[in-house]
Amino acid sequence: MARPEAAARGWHRQVLVGVVLTALMCGAVVTDALGVRSGTLPRSLALPAWLDPTGQDSNPAVDAAAEQAAAARATPPPDVGEAEAATPPESHQAALVDAEDQRISQIVSDHHSRRVPFVVPGVAGSLPTEVLTPRAQPYDLPALLGIGAVTRLGDGSWLLNRSLIVVRGAQLLIEAPGATVRLASGPGGFASIIAFKSVVALGGGAGAPLTITSWDQAASAPDTETGDGRAYLRAVGSRMDLTEVHLSDVGFWSGRTGGLAWTGDTAEPATGSITGAVVERSHYGIFSLRSTNLTVTDSVLRANDVDGLLARRDTTGLTIRGVTASDNGRNGVSIVDGATHVTLTGGAATGNRVDGIRVDGRSRSAAQPGVVGSGYVVTGCAVTGNQAVGILVTAADGVALRDNRISGGQDGAVVHEVVGTPQITGNVVDAADFGVSVRGGRAGSAATVSRNRIGSALTGMQVQDATADVHDNVVAGATRYAVSLVGQVGSTRVVTNTLGGHGLAALDVARLAPGVTPAVDGNDDSRWTRDIDYLRYSGDYIETHPLVLLWALFLAIPIAMRLRSLRRRRDPGAGPGHPHRPGGRGPTDPPTMARTPMTAAVARRSDLAVVRSPSPPEPGALDATAMLPVTKVTVVSQTRVSARSGAGQRARGES
Repeated sequence: MARPEAAARGWHRQVLVGVVLTALMCGAVVTDALGVRSGTLPRSLALPAWLDPTGQDSNPAVDAAAEQAAAARATPPPDVGEAEAATPPESHQAALVDAEDQRISQIVSDHHSRRVPFVVPGVAGSLPTEVLTPRAQPYDLPALLGIGAVTRLGDGSWLLNRSLIVVRGAQLLIEAPGATVRLASGPGGFASIIAFKSVVALGGGAGAPLTITSWDQAASAPDTETGDGRAYLRAVGSRMDLTEVHLSDVGFWSGRTGGLAWTGDTAEPATGSITGAVVERSHYGIFSLRSTNLTVTDSVLRANDVDGLLARRDTTGLTIRGVTASDNGRNGVSIVDGATHVTLTGGAATGNRVDGIRVDGRSRSAAQPGVVGSGYVVTGCAVTGNQAVGILVTAADGVALRDNRISGGQDGAVVHEVVGTPQITGNVVDAADFGVSVRGGRAGSAATVSRNRIGSALTGMQVQDATADVHDNVVAGATRYAVSLVGQVGSTRVVTNTLGGHGLAALDVARLAPGVTPAVDGNDDSRWTRDIDYLRYSGDYIETHPLVLLWALFLAIPIAMRLRSLRRRRDPGAGPGHPHRPGGRGPTDPPTMARTPMTAAVARRSDLAVVRSPSPPEPGALDATAMLPVTKVTVVSQTRVSARSGAGQRARGES
């Protein structure tokens, strides 16, 4: 009786431990949930979505990864257009840029006494410079051939073997449909075409563009090595126009030597136009600094090392119409550093490695801290397949994003650090994370998000720590929230929207700041299906609440003990193994005789009585003799028993 009583006591202990641990876990969950609701206790566990009385996921970290990544994309580092040199090759390129600045400054300072073109000899590693002085007629290819600045190659192309500087009062006009001009560029130096407060016009014809490219004579191919500098074109306080030009493989390191650049100063800004051009495989496609009324029309900017187009400080009145910026190493179009009054219409930004179109109104000038640019319109553009954000606007006033098609990026349209009254209207958006997002903002600023159609997105529309009027939008395929309001959303209104898709909630208001009550009314969420991704939820749950593993371990121990006990009860003969019979019965069990054919026959005989051995005595009652090991077992054969039975039957018969 001792063993059953001990087993019962063990089972009672197991039940008690399990009840205590379960009560502790339930208490922690309830207390934690109540603490999270009241904001007084830290979170250690979260209620599952299907137990959340708000009907939403109460875990504030559920969108943390996507929101942190989006914040990083929306707050890019300051873009000064020229990176700091970090390696010896970069330092060499930066030194070449400084040498170019000194060369230009020295030449334009000394040309005033000259009345005819003259040559400035080059130093080691640089080409001579041909200075085109003022005259009545523009300089053209035959004129350049006459003064030895160009040579004619066997294939009919023209090789510019000197750098050109066109000074004030002179003009360079090259109109050569179907012609090719090669700019010498290699280890021995590189040629450049620079207009200094003058006029340069380069043009081809419809279907017969003028081709301009760098040319490494030793390799008989365009120069693809930028480490020793590369040929480029630049207007300095000048007018430069390109029409039907195919420009490739030019530029290095900085914006002003980036390939095709317009630069000036506040007194004499650069200006000009680009029409029907293709600029590819250059450092920058187009670079603008201190230019005014520059127009870029019906052109292609593709596969450039940095941006397709970069407009920086004091660029104003830039018009970009029908331009495709594709497959560039950073952004398709970048309007940064306080460039103002920029219009992009009817173009495309596709397949760029960072953003499709980026507008940053913050000025980098120390003399104008806090001043932001204004007047940015992006309308009717196709922005597809860019790796980060389709259209990103940061700290810009007077913004209008209208009737664009945005797809294929992490985020669709993002307005960060809202200033004034930005308008995001009539866009068709698909994105991996956020379709339309408005984040942060100055006091008194409010965005309008209206008549947009968001197809696929993690969150269709988001307003975070900003104020927005969100109305008459259609969300068709969001997979977590159709609309999400987070933090200090002030006087935000979310009204008369159609919210479709599936996920945790059509309208996420679980993460509002205390005391904030946005106006939410008239939204149609009949197309929304609330579901739970248990696998993703479990992964997020364990990642953000590692204590759940400890609680699971506490519960697993009594459960495992109980299962072991039940298994032993189903197998009463199981017990500690006999030292001489592994896996056998315990030391108090009777020995079992091996079954042989003979003993089996004896057991089957009906006239043999089955004799059960009495229960063995307690180990203490065994004397020394009984404790001796068994050394011999005698088995009475069945044959002898049968013979005796036969003899007795014959005797009775005879009598």
